[in-house]
Amino acid sequence: TNRKTGGVEYQRLEQAFQRLIGTTFQTDIQTGNKRETRFFSLLESGSGFVMKEEGKWRLDYCEVILSDWVMRAIEGDEVVTISNDYFRLRRPLERRLYEIGRKHCGGQPKWQIGLAKLQEKTGSNAPLKKFRLNIRQIIEDDHTPFYRMELTAEDLVIFRPRSPKSDLLPEIRLPEWAEDKARGIAGEKGRDYYALRSDWLSFAKSEAAKGNPPKNAGAAFVAYCGKQGSLR
Repeated sequence: TNRKTGGVEYQRLEQAFQRLIGTTFQTDIQTGNKRETRFFSLLESGSGFVMKEEGKWRLDYCEVILSDWVMRAIEGDEVVTISNDYFRLRRPLERRLYEIGRKHCGGQPKWQIGLAKLQEKTGSNAPLKKFRLNIRQIIEDDHTPFYRMELTAEDLVIFRPRSPKSDLLPEIRLPEWAEDKARGIAGEKGRDYYALRSDWLSFAKSEAAKGNPPKNAGAAFVAYCGKQGSLR
C-alpha cells in the first residue's frame, strides 16, 4: 500500500482492521408478502503477529478472514480490481475519483457525469467553483490509474480507459479446492497440471475479453481437466 513499515503504521493497520470488522451492512430482500433483513460485515476476523528484533518491533505476518458475503462476491466476479498505483495517490479526492471511475466506467469506452453530481458522489463540501478547479488540476496532473478524465465546457466530467478493455478485466482466480481437485485429475490422467492450468487460463482470458468471463472459474477449470484424454 506504499506505506512505511514503522510502529505507527502497524498501529494504523490494526485500526483499519478494527474499522472494517466493525463495519456492518444491512440488506432487505422482499419475496411476496415477506421481507427478510440481513446484516453482514466485510471481515470476519483479523490477526497479526509482531516480533521484537534488536529492540525494534517488526510485523511478522497479518491475516484476515473475509466474510462469506465478500467471498461469494469475489468468486462471482462481482467486485472490480484496483491498480497498485491507487495507493500512490496522495490526494483523497484523486483516490475517490478513481474509485468512482472504476465502479461506473469499468471497461466501457467512456462514462460521463455532471460536475455537481460528481461532487455529490465524492462527498466534497467545497464550493462548486473550488471543486471545479480541483478537478482541472487533477486532470492536468494526469496521475489517475486506468483512466483519463476530461472536463467539458458544459461541466460534464468524462472518464475514458487508458488501455484496451482486456487490460481492465479482473484477474481470473482459481479457488484452492479447484486447484487441488485438478491436480488429482491431472495425476490420474498422466498430464502436466501446470500445462493444463496455463492452457485453460489463456482460453478463459481470451473469452473474458470477448465478454464471456467464466461464471464459476473453479468449476469450469475442473471440468476442462476432466475432459482431457488420458496419457496413461
